[in-house]
This record gives sequence, structure tokens and C-alpha cells, in this order.
Amino acid sequence: MTQEEKQLLLKDICARLSYGTEISLTDGTSGMITSIKIVPHGTFVTVYFNRDSVEDVSLEDIKPYLRSLSNMTEKERGQYMDFIEWSYNDYDGTTTTCIDKERLHEYLNFIYSHHLDDNNLIEKGLALEATKGMYKTK
Repeated sequence: MTQEEKQLLLKDICARLSYGTEISLTDGTSGMITSIKIVPHGTFVTVYFNRDSVEDVSLEDIKPYLRSLSNMTEKERGQYMDFIEWSYNDYDGTTTTCIDKERLHEYLNFIYSHHLDDNNLIEKGLALEATKGMYKTK
């Protein structure tokens, strides 16, 4: 895992702390992450599952369970589209989307509370696809 990937994963997990995000550790432990304590140099973190803690876990051993954007429900898709100011499909198949900057906080709350993978962590191998029913959709 590159330093850039570690930073992206840590930022993403920290942003999701108050949203009840489930994670999996490579040793098979899984649960809802409630807080993270970063030790010097950001190499290891202490992960707390409710009141239990797992000490000195490498970021490389943590994978959050997220939902890909393609798995949004119709209702979620409608809510998501409310945040879009404009979207452009390029000739090479890429899509550029601009979020209404006045509603950015609402957008991020929506993404995190619905456990959606807006940073493509699943595609990068940094997160796991949440199983159906793992998170209740709103």
C-alpha cells in the first residue's frame, strides 16, 4: 500500500467514524469502528470496537465495508442527484460531476451515512463491498 493510499484510507475512515461503519481486519476480526488513535508517524492505529480495542493495527490490515455507488437504491439515486450541479460525459467514457458547493456538507453527510464509496476504495482494493442488508438504507 502506497503512502498516498494509506492517507486516503485514513481520511476516509476518520470521516466515517460517527456513521457506524463496519470494518474487517486481516486477522478475521470485524465490527463497527468507533474511534481511531494514531500513533507516531501514522503507521499504526488503535482500533476500538465499541469498548474493546485492538492495539497497533497497520492501516494495511483495515478494510471498511462500503457500498459502491452503482448499488444505490432508486430513492438514494434521486437524493444523490439533488446534490449534482452539473455532470459531463467525456468521449473516453469518464464522467465528471460537479457537486453544488453550497450543499457540500449535506452531500458528504449523505455519502457517509449511506456508507457509499465515493473515493473508489473498493476498486483500489482498500475496502470491501458491503453485503446486501449489512447497512439499512434510508
